[in-house]
Amino acid sequence: MVSCEAPNQKLNYVFSCHLLAQVQIKIGKLDGERKKPDYKEIIENPILNFSGAFQHLDLYVTAQIFANNQELCMPVKTSYKYIEKEPWVWDEWLTLPLRISDLPRNALLVITVWDIESPKSGDVPVCGSTISLFDRYGEFRQGPLEIRLWPNRVGDGNLKSTTPGLLSDQRELEIEELSQNVDEGINSGQGNGLEEFPMLDELDRLAKLSKYYADGHMIKQEWLDKITLQKIEDTIKNEKVNSKFFFMSVELAQIECDSVKYKVLYYEENAERIVQIIPHNDLFVVNDPELELDNIIESKNRKLEHTEQMILFDMNLKPDTDSKSQLQKIISYPMTRPLKREEQTLLWNYRYYLTQNKKALSKFLQCFDLNLEFEGNTLMELMLKWQPMDIEDALELLGSKYKNYPKIRSYAISRLKNASNDDLILYLLQLVQALRYENFLSTNSLNIKSITSGSASGLSTTNNSVATSAVPINISSNISSTSIKQTKSDDYDAKNFEYSSSPPLASQTMITNRNLLYQIEPQNTFELNLKSFLLERATKDEIVALCLYWFVKVEINDSKVLSSSASTINLFGQSPSLANAHASSSSSNIAGTANHYSTNNLSARTNFQIFMDELLESLRDGDATARSIYSSITNQEKFLKALNEIVKAVGREEGRMEKKLNKLISLLKSTEKSSFDLMNLDSPIPLIIDPSIKIYGIDSDKTKMFKSNLMPCKFVFKSLPSKHFMDPEYAVIYKIGDDLRQDQLILQMIALMDKLLKQENLDLKLSPYKVIATGVKEGFLQFVDAVPVSNILNSSEYRSIREFLRKNNPSSIDKYGIKAEAMDNYVKSSAGYTVITYILGIGDRHYDNILMTRCGKIVHIDFGYILGQDPKLFQPTIKWTKEFADGMGGLNGPDGKENKEYEDFKKYCCNAFLQLRRHANLILNLFSLMTDANIPGIALEPDKTVKKLIDRFKLDLTDEQAQYSLIKEIENNYGSLVGNITDVIHHYNTNRK
Repeated sequence: MVSCEAPNQKLNYVFSCHLLAQVQIKIGKLDGERKKPDYKEIIENPILNFSGAFQHLDLYVTAQIFANNQELCMPVKTSYKYIEKEPWVWDEWLTLPLRISDLPRNALLVITVWDIESPKSGDVPVCGSTISLFDRYGEFRQGPLEIRLWPNRVGDGNLKSTTPGLLSDQRELEIEELSQNVDEGINSGQGNGLEEFPMLDELDRLAKLSKYYADGHMIKQEWLDKITLQKIEDTIKNEKVNSKFFFMSVELAQIECDSVKYKVLYYEENAERIVQIIPHNDLFVVNDPELELDNIIESKNRKLEHTEQMILFDMNLKPDTDSKSQLQKIISYPMTRPLKREEQTLLWNYRYYLTQNKKALSKFLQCFDLNLEFEGNTLMELMLKWQPMDIEDALELLGSKYKNYPKIRSYAISRLKNASNDDLILYLLQLVQALRYENFLSTNSLNIKSITSGSASGLSTTNNSVATSAVPINISSNISSTSIKQTKSDDYDAKNFEYSSSPPLASQTMITNRNLLYQIEPQNTFELNLKSFLLERATKDEIVALCLYWFVKVEINDSKVLSSSASTINLFGQSPSLANAHASSSSSNIAGTANHYSTNNLSARTNFQIFMDELLESLRDGDATARSIYSSITNQEKFLKALNEIVKAVGREEGRMEKKLNKLISLLKSTEKSSFDLMNLDSPIPLIIDPSIKIYGIDSDKTKMFKSNLMPCKFVFKSLPSKHFMDPEYAVIYKIGDDLRQDQLILQMIALMDKLLKQENLDLKLSPYKVIATGVKEGFLQFVDAVPVSNILNSSEYRSIREFLRKNNPSSIDKYGIKAEAMDNYVKSSAGYTVITYILGIGDRHYDNILMTRCGKIVHIDFGYILGQDPKLFQPTIKWTKEFADGMGGLNGPDGKENKEYEDFKKYCCNAFLQLRRHANLILNLFSLMTDANIPGIALEPDKTVKKLIDRFKLDLTDEQAQYSLIKEIENNYGSLVGNITDVIHHYNTNRK
């Protein structure tokens, strides 16, 4: 430390190279106002409704040091602090992991304020700024500073920063240089690129004047200075309010010794000896901006290969043994794996040979540039000659990948038409999600034939003119329009089923064809669309219609539904001019509908709303069957509304559980005197959770409430016997406040896998109970009459699974004193759920959400964590514990050999795994259609959803290798130490509650 004395002053200073203290900064107050997004941005990105840009949320600040355009340390951020209202005040000291002695002369401090918009989009910058830690004279900055922050930018740590932050008398030299550049740009009449954030504003001018005054460069007039300084202060406040910038007060730690403050001057020992040396390496990285671009030579070669002249040479070409092996390998690739150029060439060369392989078409589509006219014609020709795809493979063509190619989607619909209604219901949840990728305006404008054409449905029909050549043509068509009464999307109940239809309007539309219209075969394979297909099935089958209604209604009610871009179609669809012509129709009714639904950027929610409107109209104005279905929907809505009001009223009731239960029963019985009697319905209605069953009332005496925060209610419905369900009662659990869509998806997959296994004569005694979400936060679950395994193990009556089986299924002749049927149920169901929970990555498996029926079947419930997610760390991928093994007699018998039941268990696991691997493409396609659905387990990492399933299916292994991998997984997870500890902790926490 050094002291320099002058006649009237004393200067205390210390060199920076001698200070080992870390850099510290205090984050103070942030002033400014965020610009709120306009309605267009909110429509395109509904998540903005919940971001800090639209409503007040807590923000956080990061600080980081840069030098020479590089980071010198990791960023440090403020801790969480609840801030009730603006301005944001942190008053928190941050210590950066860098000593003052290690700072270079040009060190910069970068400050950024962040907001979290959504888990998917991540952190969003609110504003950012950059200040130099040493001023132009080499003095380390200390004490309070007020800095400017640039909105919607991350602090720029480059030497020529684009986010300079100093406004006071300690402004950085770079700011003044930038200001000079601005002056030069203004004087020369050229733009400075900073019109949105001008540097030479009133705040800068006043800051300079204040600096000149403080430095003694102005003549002081005491009486006038007092007035002027007050005026400057008021002006600064007003300018801040009107400024586009944010302003933050910060404070850099001051250096003191014995209560004496010291200045810190930059100094580096032996700096004169430092020579910059550029190292020489044998290998060095060259930045090639063209590295990721297509090779123009290869692209030209591919186009030449696809020309008409080359086709004649390929029609009779057949692969040799090596090529066949390579083709088979390519066809077996998972759907997410892109093809290399060499693989695409191989598929193209043998395309006529491959037309007999129905599995090859989905891979063959990757060989085409779908924006080229000739290749589009070739594809249409080959698709009609190709061996028809399986339905499970055709689902891939309905995903987002082909959303701009309606003719490819139409081909997929032509394959779906062969599916039975039972199979269709298994895929219906995903087909509803595929509606978000449909271009409804394109469909309406092209005027595809009405689904009820020629029938007595009552819907308006249209006349179609089909293009027979790829040249501009005129199409005369009758465009029907529906005037829809506007209702809240989340209030779709029976009282809102009012629609009015306007008469058809003749319209003359000119289509200017650019590679868009191709000759269409008589089969109309490429005229189909998903909306018409689903409406056709719904008007003919009640179960399909009711399931479809509830699936679509939930999507409409979901405020977080993502936008699905219905961008301009480039191939196999309508031209932009057609959409514009339709939108600008002279009919005000047509124009109003087009404007309401937007022509170029329909949201997924709007797609669902349009579909719902047409579904209800088709049922209401259809034939007798359709009108009967419409009546069932109306009755279901009335029933649910009455039940919902009762449950919510009970939820508001204070008191013990017994009091609430009595209140629930009394409210149910009170409906006997109302217009809608829940106890005894006027006529049977389809059960919402399973429309194949008709119910005619509720048995109030068997109603029950569960002890839980959400207080789910058990209701027993009085049902009519049918060929599918002979019991006189059907028990369900009704929950409000819980999103059941993830459980609904997993139970759908379990039911699908159960059906696939049974088709291979492998019945593993699974129990895929029914689940349906009737809203974003409500729904029904089928009640399963089973006992949690935790209750069995902790019961003084049983103590073990084997004892539970013995007492509920006693036998004097069968092994272990247990009926052979019960032991068979236990072994098979254990194997089935072991494989399924492993494939789907079901997490949080503990003894409370694994149940057991009295006949020995294992049942898994509560699927809050999927695809490898788990609330606890290092959990086993398979829940296979000593308690489960003991239930089937243990791993080994008395003779030391492997127990027969355990041997059967592993055999069932392997057989199930291999059979499901053969249908992996179906499961992958169904999950890929759910990637944009607002399901927590998928929305967290939608781009990795399918990949996680591929990893679990072990599709890169042979069947023998896959079996071995599964057995090793089971054996390695047996008696997992981490799993056992987790079970003990969970049991302890449960007992405490």
